[in-house]
Amino acid sequence: TAADCTRPGTGGPLPLAALVKENLELHGIHIPVPDNYDMPAFGAVEENARLHLQAVRLGDILLASCACEAQVDLIRNLETRTDKEQGNIWDGFDWTDRDCTENADGTWNCTLSPGNTITSIPGASIDHMRDQVHRDALGWDDPLYAPFANSEDPTDIKGNFTKQELSPSLGYKLTVGLGHTGDYNGYTVSYREFMARDHYRKALTSYGPHTADYMVTRLVRMAAALNGGPAYDPFTDEPLGAVAEADEARQASLAVVAGRIASAAYDGYELTLADDVDAGVAVAQPASIERFGAATFRWNGGDTWVDNPVVRVERRKGKAWETFADQTGEVPTMVKAPEGLEGFAAARTGSYRWEWAASFEAFDPAPARIGQTPDGLYRFVVEGRTRRGGLTVPYSVASEPFRVSRWTGLTTTPTVDAAGSVNVPVAVTYPRSYAGSPFPFVDGGGTDEICARCSFRPWARRGELQSVTVTVVRASGATEMVAALRTGDRFVAATALAAGDRAYVEAGDAVDAWGETNGTRLEAVR
Repeated sequence: TAADCTRPGTGGPLPLAALVKENLELHGIHIPVPDNYDMPAFGAVEENARLHLQAVRLGDILLASCACEAQVDLIRNLETRTDKEQGNIWDGFDWTDRDCTENADGTWNCTLSPGNTITSIPGASIDHMRDQVHRDALGWDDPLYAPFANSEDPTDIKGNFTKQELSPSLGYKLTVGLGHTGDYNGYTVSYREFMARDHYRKALTSYGPHTADYMVTRLVRMAAALNGGPAYDPFTDEPLGAVAEADEARQASLAVVAGRIASAAYDGYELTLADDVDAGVAVAQPASIERFGAATFRWNGGDTWVDNPVVRVERRKGKAWETFADQTGEVPTMVKAPEGLEGFAAARTGSYRWEWAASFEAFDPAPARIGQTPDGLYRFVVEGRTRRGGLTVPYSVASEPFRVSRWTGLTTTPTVDAAGSVNVPVAVTYPRSYAGSPFPFVDGGGTDEICARCSFRPWARRGELQSVTVTVVRASGATEMVAALRTGDRFVAATALAAGDRAYVEAGDAVDAWGETNGTRLEAVR
């Protein structure tokens, strides 16, 4: 319900999927289970008892990271507590600021969405919600407050955040709240969100209901220290600093022990691998391609336990080969894995050929700044690892050269207007994909429908003609070449065609801004 002010609701019985406890209480059966519970996720989500917070100052800019999946309340509270303005602290979302109205009898109506309004919410429930949002959380971590921790009593409740903020002299012109940075502290919801109901974001708020305030308050102290304020030492200034430091040593020692055990197991398993068959031998050479196509190279490599080939595409410049593309998104690879028990047995006994494939697309890009794949001579170069003579050794193999040339698939329909001039549309449509890819993620169906798996790189979808030359064959047999001039969205050639004359754009005579052209003659249609 709106703002969780009334639970389990004002309507009829809860659906079967509702929480068991709420369903039982709705039917008058009360069980002695707290309305809210929480416990740290240490050992389940977290590797140790430390919260890895980070703050970086760049002049008047603060970069502060909770290393968590921060919710809006955390980030806005951080921004307003570290800026130069005073008294503008964001406590959290308060429904009464926007979607609730108070009735004359002291009850409230709250609207969740158009047509979904909950009426007659008790004023005490609204006050409770406001306390959860706005009450100062100062002192929630005081040992003397432990008996009242998570208390929802109006006299003891601690709200979303403490009110500590930076003074104007220590504040920043811009604060940027960062999420996952160097570590993962789970979800981090505010106190109100944590106490309102049980949900998975709460379950991943690993250090309890005041995790968000703990993080922001410490980040505020770190921000102050970076900008000339009081020094802050996470070990000496925190009551549990020594415990966290000791636990960090425990976790590091555990990681070393686990790493050594895993390393020994890894090395031991590798000794059982059979030698690979024909590693470093080419299986299928790449064919020359036009832009908006792809070249593929296949070779025998090593077992996937030891081999993850590094593949690059080189371009010939003069007498030397220079790297043109690599596996940072331009050269995907794949391997044909063994299937079933027969494949597993072949791999373990050394009779399986690990066939790898790499692909390279040539295209005109979108956006244009990425750069066109230029004409030229290219080749694949592979460096990998294989099992040979009971050892893991390197191998390398290079493909035969293949050529990339301009696309000749440009097609359009020249038309003849009433004046006998030939009109050619400026717009050019490029292919969305290509056929024959070994990668199942590429849809080479050749349709014009939008697909999410057309290519690995960002191909241009449309372009414009740059020049058009029209060939005219007069009824007398005389031939003329007429350059078309751009007029708006078309090229127009003043050919003055008469009866018996015909015109066409010869192959190669329509050229777009990328240098692509038509590979076939385009006849003008009257």
